[in-house]
Amino acid sequence: MSQKNFTVYRSSAGSGKTFTLVKEYLKLILADDDCNKFRGILAITFTNKAAEEMKQRVIDTLDDLTVLKNEQTKSLLEQVKSELNLDENIIKARAKKILNAILHNYSDFAIGTIDSFTHRIIRSFANDLKIGFNFEVELDAELILEHVIDVLISKAGSDEDITKVLVEFIESKIEDEKSWKIENNILGFSKNLFKEDTCSHFRNLKKISIKDFLALRSLFYKKIKLFENKINEVGKKGVEKIKSKNIEFKDFLNGEKGLPKYFEKLALFEKDVNCWCLIHTLWQPLMTGNFILIKLMA
Repeated sequence: MSQKNFTVYRSSAGSGKTFTLVKEYLKLILADDDCNKFRGILAITFTNKAAEEMKQRVIDTLDDLTVLKNEQTKSLLEQVKSELNLDENIIKARAKKILNAILHNYSDFAIGTIDSFTHRIIRSFANDLKIGFNFEVELDAELILEHVIDVLISKAGSDEDITKVLVEFIESKIEDEKSWKIENNILGFSKNLFKEDTCSHFRNLKKISIKDFLALRSLFYKKIKLFENKINEVGKKGVEKIKSKNIEFKDFLNGEKGLPKYFEKLALFEKDVNCWCLIHTLWQPLMTGNFILIKLMA
C-alpha cells in the first residue's frame, strides 16, 4: 500500500479531533447506497471510553442528519456534501437507512479498542494457536509475574545456572539477616518490565547469557575488592600522616568528629557494616535482579 492511502491528522486537545474522525467515518459509509458498508469498516481507539464516545457520536450524527437538529450537524452536512459531491436529500436518505442497519446489526458496528480487536483475532485462531476456546485475558500484571516467578523458582535443582544464582541470592539475604524467601524481592524488581522507559534496556540485556552475567558478577566482586583496598589504603595513610606529624585529632575543626574521623572510617571500610551494605546494595540488584528479569523475558 502506498503512502498516499494514509491520512494523518495532527491536533491538540479540544481542537475537534472527534468531529473530524466522525466526519471521515460518515464519508465512508455515505459514499454509496450500500447501507451495510459499515460492516466492512474497522475503527480502533485506545480506550473503551473513546470507543463508546465514537460510536455514540456516529449514531447521534446519523440521527441528526435526517432532521438537522443543530448547527454543528449542519456544518458537518455541508462539508460532507462538498467532499462527496452529493445532494442533501440523498445524504439524509442514506443516513436514515444506515442508522436503521446499524441498530439492527449493532454487533457488526466495529468501533473498539486495540485490545478488543486483538482478542477477537486470537479467539478466531484459537485452534491454530493451540489454546482453548474458553481462554481468558488476564490484565493483572502482578498476577502474571507471580506465576512466572513460580515457574522460574520451580527450575531450581534442574537448571544448574538458575540454581546457582537463586541459592547465592538466598545466602546473601540470610547473611544480611533478612528473610530467605526471595519471591517478593524478585517480584518487586520484575515490575520494571512493565515500565515503558526500561523496555529498551531490558531488550539489550536479553542478548547477554546467564554465563555472561555470572562472569560479570565475578568481575564486579574483583573490582569491589580493589575499591575496598584502595579505600583502606587512603584511610590508613591519612591516619598515619596525621600521627606522624604529632597532631592530635582534637586539634582539627570539630575535633575527633572532624577530618580524622573520615580517615578512620576509610581505614576500617572493610569491617564497617554500613559500608558493606552500600556495596551490597549496588551489586545485588544489578547481578541478581537483571539476571532474573532476563529469565522472565525469555
